[in-house]
Amino acid sequence: MKSKRLTRRLMKLLIALLILILTAVLIHIFINPYRGNVFNWEKQNVSLNQSFTKEKAAADLKYLYNHYSAIEYTFMDGVPTDFDKQYNYEINHLPETITLLDLWQSASRIVNTLGVGHDKVYCYNKEYTSYDVSYHMENDILYIDIDGQNHKITSINGVPLNTILENASILLSYENDLYRDYLVVSYLQTSSGLSLLTGKYSEKYVVTYVNNAASATLEIQKKQSKVNQSSTKDFVSYKIDTDHNLAILTLMQCKDNKHYKKVLQDLFTEVKENSISNIAIDLRNNGGGSSFVANEFIKYLNVNKIDDFTSSFRLKLINFKYPFHNIKGNKKKNLIFTGNVYVLTSTETFSSAMDFSVLLQDNGLAKVIGEPCGNKPSSYGEVIDFHMPNSKLYFSCSICCFDRPMKALTNEPYQTPDYLTIADLADEKLYEIIKSNNK
Repeated sequence: MKSKRLTRRLMKLLIALLILILTAVLIHIFINPYRGNVFNWEKQNVSLNQSFTKEKAAADLKYLYNHYSAIEYTFMDGVPTDFDKQYNYEINHLPETITLLDLWQSASRIVNTLGVGHDKVYCYNKEYTSYDVSYHMENDILYIDIDGQNHKITSINGVPLNTILENASILLSYENDLYRDYLVVSYLQTSSGLSLLTGKYSEKYVVTYVNNAASATLEIQKKQSKVNQSSTKDFVSYKIDTDHNLAILTLMQCKDNKHYKKVLQDLFTEVKENSISNIAIDLRNNGGGSSFVANEFIKYLNVNKIDDFTSSFRLKLINFKYPFHNIKGNKKKNLIFTGNVYVLTSTETFSSAMDFSVLLQDNGLAKVIGEPCGNKPSSYGEVIDFHMPNSKLYFSCSICCFDRPMKALTNEPYQTPDYLTIADLADEKLYEIIKSNNK
């Protein structure tokens, strides 16, 4: 009898275990959007001139199409018409053989139709290199800085600037034109980006520009290898300016780790000890990361709770709203700050860095100084990366939608700073405001 009871118990346990395993497998297949993703972008052993057959190129584009259809938030109600139309166009116009560069452009044109800043196709090929060149965009004109003088670019590697900008508008992923201009400058700093925007691969990098009403050329040199500065320069730091009654927190990346929390504690401790009345958060070179950096900062402000972003997720077959309604503050009671808070922004301020700025502004906790941020205040995120099986091109999908706290401004194309100025002059404007407040 004992043997039979033991056998029945074992059978029940086995059945329960099998049900759990089956449930886990089904969740992994039908719900888990991270299945097959890549965590780190690495250089692939492929060349921009490498050729692929029509069949392999079509398989890669189909792979991209299927992944977006399965997990991309903007596909919640079906495949967007423009995406589907562009995909079919690219499939129907594939040549018998296609280079990696042409396939990259083809895939980029498809993803560009979504207008989601986080969603992009990227090639990190074996020829990838960076260049020493200083550009800036202004009113659809690209300027190069040579010996402290700005010169208007007319062409790069023989490709007219107008063509490069037209390519950028259909190949790059952006949510406002300001960020498109930033991306143009950024892409032209690398060999891969240069090839994408000019439409051809070249081992030389020659710009043609206007110099004293005459045409001149300059060959851009590759950037010399240097020790990785990111390992020696901290992503978060601060300084106390007692003469101006100001503390400036500089955050280069949004990392919500123990080090960040320790720096915040040290900052607010010194702010209290020196009776500082103004704190500025410098996010001008911050491309994003974890949105929880804002939550930690708010713990030091004189508020009990604030309105947060509304978040909706798509997990393949499931769509749900994450219960973000408010963030509790006032957790650091012995270091609560009651003075003025400012945020310094630039077009490069993106993703979670932009969220940080919007969260404080929408709740009336800070004034924003600088340029509009790189993406829409209500936008998509929680990015998952994949790479295509044949070409090894990377692409990113967004599985979440974030709506800003101030719902009346949900459809605004970018956050509007309280004090609009170019990013390089944001410090100057900050000191001007503090001086005016002290009068």
